[in-house]
Amino acid sequence: MARVPYREKDGASPDVQALYGAIERTIGRVANFMKIMGHVPWLLRWTFPLGIAAQRGGIGLLDVRTKNLAILKVSLVADCQY
Repeated sequence: MARVPYREKDGASPDVQALYGAIERTIGRVANFMKIMGHVPWLLRWTFPLGIAAQRGGIGLLDVRTKNLAILKVSLVADCQY
């Protein structure tokens, strides 16, 4: 369960709705952590491209298996459900 409520598209500001639309067009859905960042639109505007670059190989230093292991480890340490 999230400690901060998700900012859903319905009821969000036009700025956040536009960002969600861009995210949906790019990756097909708005991840829950992005919905949390929807409370702070400027943060979402900066972290979305960074996340895409990291996940899609823009950084290029890690293979997919290593990236997924890092995600799982961080989720475990932070006591999150993944």
